[in-house]
Amino acid sequence: MTRQGVKRHYGRYALATAIFIIGVVCFCVWSYINHRQDVMEKIDSALVHAAYAARELVEDGNVENLILIDGSYAPDYVKHQNKLGRLAQESGLALLGAAAHENGETYALIAESGNPEIIPVGDIRYGDALPLRVKRNVLNLARSSEQGTALLNINHLNYGLFRMAVLYISHSDGTGHVYFAAHELESVKSLLLRHAQRETAAGLFLVIMALILVRLRNTIEKRAAEDLAVRNERLTQDLEGLRRREKELEATIHDLERFSAVATGREGRILQLKAEINNLLVQLNREKRYNSSQAD
Repeated sequence: MTRQGVKRHYGRYALATAIFIIGVVCFCVWSYINHRQDVMEKIDSALVHAAYAARELVEDGNVENLILIDGSYAPDYVKHQNKLGRLAQESGLALLGAAAHENGETYALIAESGNPEIIPVGDIRYGDALPLRVKRNVLNLARSSEQGTALLNINHLNYGLFRMAVLYISHSDGTGHVYFAAHELESVKSLLLRHAQRETAAGLFLVIMALILVRLRNTIEKRAAEDLAVRNERLTQDLEGLRRREKELEATIHDLERFSAVATGREGRILQLKAEINNLLVQLNREKRYNSSQAD
């Protein structure tokens, strides 16, 4: 194979490898995005259901009582707080609770942590204002309908990044009840990161296997090309030997033809001389020396 042919061969090999690697990377990115979307959809669905479950546990009437009690140590408050805590822990939620909305403000009534390592138990107390973004979404829900849900991300200064579902129930006097459920997103990021690592490892494995297979194929092709080159060389040598033998035979045939021509001319001359000798002997009245068949 010529140098130019080798360059073309390795150029095609590099192009095919690059296309395959790009395809694997695109597949990994696509798989990660789809997986992330599926995970977030499941989390959002679980949060919305948890917000409705918080409403079933606390009930709207109890929320009114909690507002009237105005304290976080009453037995009803502790009872409902424990219920929310058990539900949050069993559901793997970071936070579950209820809030009140009145006069454009949204403040916590009762809330419990499902993971004390993220949000300490009892850290969110009665009357604490909810994050501004929650307040804005509650205001939007209050303006749009009597009941609605919103999903939003909250980046809390102390607790970190959360995904939250907010359920708003409005009243005719302009106030409303808010039920919320929150899931910590760092664990989701870790889950997605592990998935991305698995996808990347699988992609790298495919790339390595493809490179090995291509290398093996090239090795087989190289050996086949070398074997073919050896056979071609042998065939060329055989052909050259046949050509030399043909030339030798042609030279021999030429010599034989020359010899045949010389021999044929000599025989004719001998016969001619025999005929002349016979004629001379006849003229001398002597017997012919050569018979007529030899002298003709």
